[in-house]
Amino acid sequence: METIRAILPHFRSNKGGVIVNTSSGAGFFSTPILSIYTATKHALEGFTESVSYELASQNIQIKSIVPVNGISGTNFNRSASSMLNLDPHLAPSYGEYMGKLGQLFGGMLHMKGAPASEVAAAIYNASTDGTNKLRYFVGETDEMPFMKFFYESNTDEEYMSKMRPCFP
Repeated sequence: METIRAILPHFRSNKGGVIVNTSSGAGFFSTPILSIYTATKHALEGFTESVSYELASQNIQIKSIVPVNGISGTNFNRSASSMLNLDPHLAPSYGEYMGKLGQLFGGMLHMKGAPASEVAAAIYNASTDGTNKLRYFVGETDEMPFMKFFYESNTDEEYMSKMRPCFP
């Protein structure tokens, strides 16, 4: 947000500009263990959309790049895997549940994310396409069914009926 605040005077003096944020599929769905990460991505998505309306009046666009299943070739999955090593003594009542989640997330961390080159191409496209398109999804939603659940559900109840079984 501070970076955007800093660039706005320049864009205003130039009577336009494009801001590109990199988000995540986690800005649309939530999972256990990743509460803080998910909250920040939900916030980024909400912020980006809200500001897009405000800045449009000044010919300034803000767009969101959404890697559906992460970005391959980065250290993100290795860093994220450290979250799976939570000390069971901190919350012993979660022991069995955390074991199940560790197996689930361990498998997910090995899923192939979008190549960094695809994400870079999406950033370039968003920056130069001259449209007011807000979100650019990178990767296949079939690889991350949670995105599919989000967009294909007609009600919150339908969405949650698909998500809850994923985290027994």
